[in-house]
Amino acid sequence: MKQYDITIVGGGASGMAAAIAASRSGASVCLIERMETAGKKILATGNGRCNYTNLSISTEYYHSRHTRSVARVLETFGSREAMDFFRELGVEPVSRNGYVYPRSFQAASVRDALTAELDFLGVDMMTCSRVVRVSPVHNGYALTVKTYPLRPDAGKKKRKPKPDLSAAPDIRKIRSGAVILACGGKAAENLGSDGSGYLLAKELGHSVRPVVPALNGLRCKEDYFKQVAGVRTEGTVRLFIDGILQDCQAGEIQMTENGISGIPVFQLCSLACRGLLEKKKVQCVLDFFPEWSEAECEDFFTRRLKRLSGRSEQAFFNGLLPEKLMALCAALSDFHPDGQKTSGQQKESLKRFVRLVTHFPATIVASRGFDQAQACSGGVLLNEVRMPYCESVYHPGLYIIGELLDADGACGGYNLHWAWATGILSGTHAAKRKRDTSC
Repeated sequence: MKQYDITIVGGGASGMAAAIAASRSGASVCLIERMETAGKKILATGNGRCNYTNLSISTEYYHSRHTRSVARVLETFGSREAMDFFRELGVEPVSRNGYVYPRSFQAASVRDALTAELDFLGVDMMTCSRVVRVSPVHNGYALTVKTYPLRPDAGKKKRKPKPDLSAAPDIRKIRSGAVILACGGKAAENLGSDGSGYLLAKELGHSVRPVVPALNGLRCKEDYFKQVAGVRTEGTVRLFIDGILQDCQAGEIQMTENGISGIPVFQLCSLACRGLLEKKKVQCVLDFFPEWSEAECEDFFTRRLKRLSGRSEQAFFNGLLPEKLMALCAALSDFHPDGQKTSGQQKESLKRFVRLVTHFPATIVASRGFDQAQACSGGVLLNEVRMPYCESVYHPGLYIIGELLDADGACGGYNLHWAWATGILSGTHAAKRKRDTSC
């Protein structure tokens, strides 16, 4: 039976950071990853450019029921510490409006720097492996690990090597002085996050807040979104749950075949999904002219109607919003500037049109699911881990980090920052704890 000072379950962003921190502190480390290679999800972050931290790191950009616990982590490990950590690995930062990227603007630069450091430090890595049980024992933990062979067709016909989960696994036992659970959440299972970490945490007595998708598009009840699929326009998105305003986000809104997407929608996704989970009415209201009040918008279109009298409908709407979106709003409100209506009828239809372009309804019925989510909301309650080092209050030497915890960040590098911060702090603390108990 192999024995290590520290075993880390999960080779994503938080797990790799924890392994590096623990090994640098003198601990013997084993990193266990269920995929064929570590850090696959990193490659997909920031549209392949890896926005790995942000110059504005604060609790303002995180959702959690225990904000003070989040603050303790961020106060200990901020953006400067994140940039210094990656500089030591050879990754030079560059900032774009506060969003920090590797100078190459390639996510592979970040992943490759991490894996190179793990190799340099001599961290043992077990890939294609699942930890199915973690049991507290005298002076540490016993782990049961299933390791799967690669598929027989790996490397053939340009197929990437993947674990063959249909094959009989090799079952191993590992002893470890400390264990760091860094399994990720449930977002993007094909990149390594399958939710198994929540089960391990529950088996060890921890409470898990129900997990919902975050940073994802939303599906809507209305059929008319099919008519504007692919349209992008600037605006604001207000989120209402049971009629109460929860939040408002601005930016580029993207229309999809069955709903809405884009950064403003991503920022509201976890709140919307939480409302749906609680069986509440969830609605987004889109404003395509947020620079004006509704009265100002009506005044603008009234004056435009007079100025462009006699022009075609296309000429009236030209240059305001994407053509498909203007046509949909005109049809839904029955507003046609070149139509044959009395002045009273025209005035009423214009009011309906203005109301629609400033209060465009989107009744939310679901997100686009965990597979297309960039993160999760929910997880192990933060009052069950000692911050800022993320050590379990129930089991000394057990750490729970990264996306497994009930804290999720906004778009802009906040979730990756949380991964590095909790990984490095837990890895460093676990190694120090090992040294202190050995004295």
